[in-house]
Amino acid sequence: MKISFCTTCMGRLHHLKQTFQVNLKIAAQYPNCEFILLNYGSQDQMHEWCKENMMKYIDKGIVKYFITKEPTYFSHSHAKNIAYKQATGDILVNLDADNYIVAGYIKFISDVLAKNECIIAAPPVDLFGNTGCFGKIALKKEYFYNVGGYEEAIDYGWGWEDNHLLNRAVWYNKVPVIFVDPSLCHTILHGDEERAENSKSKDLFLNEQLTKAKLLELQKTGDFVANKGRKWGYAKDLSDIYLNPIINDF
Repeated sequence: MKISFCTTCMGRLHHLKQTFQVNLKIAAQYPNCEFILLNYGSQDQMHEWCKENMMKYIDKGIVKYFITKEPTYFSHSHAKNIAYKQATGDILVNLDADNYIVAGYIKFISDVLAKNECIIAAPPVDLFGNTGCFGKIALKKEYFYNVGGYEEAIDYGWGWEDNHLLNRAVWYNKVPVIFVDPSLCHTILHGDEERAENSKSKDLFLNEQLTKAKLLELQKTGDFVANKGRKWGYAKDLSDIYLNPIINDF
């Protein structure tokens, strides 16, 4: 099965520089991996860095790079939906800019998802006890699309959007969650100030509570499909590394 690792970035080039090329080297040991990299209005020379460092991977089709200049703040759900919609893999994995792929992780998710109907999530902490790896969710493409992707009404900033998707996909598809061992997870340790830096709302506790409330309401209604009536995962100015327009009206 082909695996698509989806990374979205706004103002986190310093993390991307540490993780992304390491992740490419780890993934090179396995067939059928691609990386979707979305520049979500980043103002920190991310585009220039990609032109300088990613072209050999882009030319080989290993990395697919996209940019939208419209966003003024980071909407996690919208950004991730855009990236996921450009993915061609059978398995979709959210890979935040501050997360590494640890040797053995790809084999683990490939083996498990080849044999089981389930969704794979990361634990709250990594092999060093650092928080920030829970959002590394691996699921089959159909599980992502049949629940309408990430809920774009969650647009206020960092706080539980991954958990929101995970629970909806589990409830809708009636499949279990399998957690990766912490030894297969590694994230860059940093504070909440960075997590909230580009968010519309910087109150992370409030953001989490709002999203939890939405999830509890969905659990009552049983309606787990997001973004109904919305053209989700869409950016009207989406382009590639050469700034050529990308048709993404689907």
